Amino acid sequence: MMQPCFVVIDYQQDFVAGPQGFPAARALEPILAERIRRYRAAGGAVLFTLDTGGSSTPLPPKALGRTLYGRVEQEKRREDLCFVKDTFGSAALLDHLRRTSYASIELAGVVSHLCVLANGILARTACPQTPIWVDPACVASPERELEQAALDILQQIHIRMGTPLS
Repeated sequence: MMQPCFVVIDYQQDFVAGPQGFPAARALEPILAERIRRYRAAGGAVLFTLDTGGSSTPLPPKALGRTLYGRVEQEKRREDLCFVKDTFGSAALLDHLRRTSYASIELAGVVSHLCVLANGILARTACPQTPIWVDPACVASPERELEQAALDILQQIHIRMGTPLS
């Protein structure tokens, strides 16, 4: 039986409580940690992307750390796949999704209008027939209008709002 997949995008110390952090990102911590636990309980896969700089920051590549933030870091397991990237979308995540069949894919994390949007487009490209979800409660942006625009775009490419978990 195919398993559901939860992809946590760029929920790193630098983007939550560090120099690129913002309050809405910090507010996601308990929500993301609980969603990870729910996916594990459902037998799902948990994946992470890690931005090393160069996409959503004016910093040079490899300037950002790879440490996830708070309880999300505590929920990460050794066997979880992590895709390190230095641009908005992860080509390695795209390749993985093309090779692996999941029952559904849910994207979460930061920043909604940058890396979540880019990876949502890549997930849809890799898996045109797979149900893909974004729960607005599990993504954040420092700019609310841009976040809403990103969610609208994702809906236009048939990414559902909410979660496949009941």
